[in-house]
Amino acid sequence: MKKILLQIKNISKKYNENYVIKNFDLEIEKGEFVTLLGPSGCGKTTLLKLLAGFENPDSGKILTNNIDIKDLKIQRRSSVTVFQDYALFPNMNVEENISYGLKIMRKPIENLSKDVYKEVDKKVKEYLKKSQSKIKSLEKSQLHLRKEIEKINIKINNDQTLLSLSKISHEEFDKKIEKIESDFKKIFNKDIYSYIPTKIKFYEAINGALFKLGINKFIKYSSKEIDTNKDELVLIIDFLKNKKKFRLAEELRIKIEVLENKYNDLDYWISYWQNYPDEEAEWLEKKILTRKITKDEIKIEVEKVIKLVGLEGKNKLLPQNLSGGMKQRVAFARAIVIEPEILLLDEPLSALDAKVRKQMQFEIKRLHKELGITFILVTHDQEEALVLSDKIVVMDSGEIKQIGTPQEIYDRPSNVWVSKFIGQANILSGKINKNLTVDINGTNFKYSSEYKNFKIKSDVKIMIRPEDFDIVEKNKALISAKVESITYKGLLWEAKCIWNNIQLNVESINKIEVGKNIYLSWDIEDMHLMGEENE
Repeated sequence: MKKILLQIKNISKKYNENYVIKNFDLEIEKGEFVTLLGPSGCGKTTLLKLLAGFENPDSGKILTNNIDIKDLKIQRRSSVTVFQDYALFPNMNVEENISYGLKIMRKPIENLSKDVYKEVDKKVKEYLKKSQSKIKSLEKSQLHLRKEIEKINIKINNDQTLLSLSKISHEEFDKKIEKIESDFKKIFNKDIYSYIPTKIKFYEAINGALFKLGINKFIKYSSKEIDTNKDELVLIIDFLKNKKKFRLAEELRIKIEVLENKYNDLDYWISYWQNYPDEEAEWLEKKILTRKITKDEIKIEVEKVIKLVGLEGKNKLLPQNLSGGMKQRVAFARAIVIEPEILLLDEPLSALDAKVRKQMQFEIKRLHKELGITFILVTHDQEEALVLSDKIVVMDSGEIKQIGTPQEIYDRPSNVWVSKFIGQANILSGKINKNLTVDINGTNFKYSSEYKNFKIKSDVKIMIRPEDFDIVEKNKALISAKVESITYKGLLWEAKCIWNNIQLNVESINKIEVGKNIYLSWDIEDMHLMGEENE
């Protein structure tokens, strides 16, 4: 059973009140190659920055080996980042760039007495005991805060008016009030305020001013002082009730925000005390148990990694004398020479031309296999993700759309968005019939028993990839389609066809004639069904 190395728990990050990552959860196993895949602006690079330590989340936890590292400094994390622009030192040659990180690394001092190790072990146990005591106290405080937040949420959820008003902005509330005023005038041909006593209007004016100033202390009053007909009174009381409730909703929202901030502050200190024993132990090791790596030892390590990434003979070259592919190899070598647990790859191949990119994809896959460390790649290139990954996390708008192996993501997308984002897809609408058949455009087709849980008469979306169509003889065909246009793509021809007013993309290794009908079939396993609710 593989070990969970990295856990991302309920992570959120926002800029200017807009969430880039929201309530994000993910587990990554030790030694896995995981790709964060999605369009520009989906939050994948922000997530990588959170993992690397270049950004701090607004809430949530990032656990490595069950210790929260979200507030840990970059240099103290067990991860190293390989950047898109290489980030090499221009004044250092290949050897010097690679060895840079090794200069601060240390090795155990040989032949130390057992008493020294015993003393260090004793100190580390004291640090651990202190840490556990602090964490226990902080978690108790967090539990109390969580109960307070829950009480406020129960109060909001038990009042439908309060609940609905808590979900709207100030601008939306102003529009709601304007509508009530407008509706009142249409019905009674008079301004609503003309029915409200001067004293109440005065109180409301003060309450409104206090509200805008952020002061959550308001003057209370009774609606019994309003003297008017019942029909008018109902609307006026509703009008004043909405104002009171919105102020209360805002007051409760601020209380929750304050409590959440306190909770997150405690989260920081829990993280601090979780890392405290390691930090203190590291300081002790540095002072008593370890020494700096010698120049000869650095040279051996550098030569080893140069050979691993295929940079033999380039030792003394400066970055400006290297090709893009060679620069990226240096960046990889510099990252892996310090033996991190996690290698973070921020679109490292996007600046390379197609041929070099393919070659580097092969090299990355080989390095991952040989090193056995965890790789986390950020890319918007679907083909790259499919080629390299053990697991793909498809993202959009800061949220996970699907997690799966490359084959699962491609052949069994969870929804229409994923199916269209990953490769090309023909998406058809259908309705489930009896005997494992689906009605598409008036014709029944068999589908696989793996979709047997779909209910009869339910609406579904059907995906068939262009390469899954077979061009066959008429008597073996499921459908006939007219070829509208063709495009040559090197290894195959892509045809745009029309079947009963539905456009289909079909791929073939043989040239297809425009204007002619072709006869199409497909394997039952190549037809993937998705529920309408997943579109």
